[in-house]
Amino acid sequence: MTERAPSRRAPRVQPAFAWAAGVIVLVVAAVLALRAATTTPGSAGVAAGDSAADSIADGPDVRVDTVASTRVAVLEQRVGRDSNDHAALVELGHAYLASGQLDRATAVNFKAVQLRPRARETAEAYAHLGMILAYQGEDTVGLHSIDEALLLRPDLPEALLFRGMVTFSGQDYPGAIAAWTRWLQVTPPGTDTNHVHALLQAARQMTAPPVSSPSGRIFN
Repeated sequence: MTERAPSRRAPRVQPAFAWAAGVIVLVVAAVLALRAATTTPGSAGVAAGDSAADSIADGPDVRVDTVASTRVAVLEQRVGRDSNDHAALVELGHAYLASGQLDRATAVNFKAVQLRPRARETAEAYAHLGMILAYQGEDTVGLHSIDEALLLRPDLPEALLFRGMVTFSGQDYPGAIAAWTRWLQVTPPGTDTNHVHALLQAARQMTAPPVSSPSGRIFN
């Protein structure tokens, strides 16, 4: 009697994660649709504050040099030729975000997420969407989107940086400390690291227990 060869059926790929990613896509789509329906042309975004937590609301640098403008034009041509060019969509979303074009950044990043929701390369698009949504006041959905980025790429610097900003803004200081600590571990030293060191110190101060003086007064 001959033995039957074992089945070579491919296993299902992370069904739980696939479901979660699908839910995030639907939730982000609903939030974006709602905002589009309720936002009037020319309306302002979230105002920036004075504290370290409000650094999330400062928005991206709107200055665009000639090289960046040329790169955007090249990427737009690529997407114009093939609207499903995933790599071009992700890079174009990054360029739009860097130049402060939040509506365009949202559109192309969401398109990238729709095309390949579980691809490692989509992590950057999730991170960008999360930061934009949080900047626009949708902290919960924005944080979920950032967490999707970190599921795909646990050490993605942008996602770690953004997660620290959103959690700090929401007064989740341990969450901010964890995100920024990891960001510093995976990022070469530079000007940005000095800034994050200062934010990290501020988060640690917020979690430090109060110190009492000999006179009984409590100091933070």
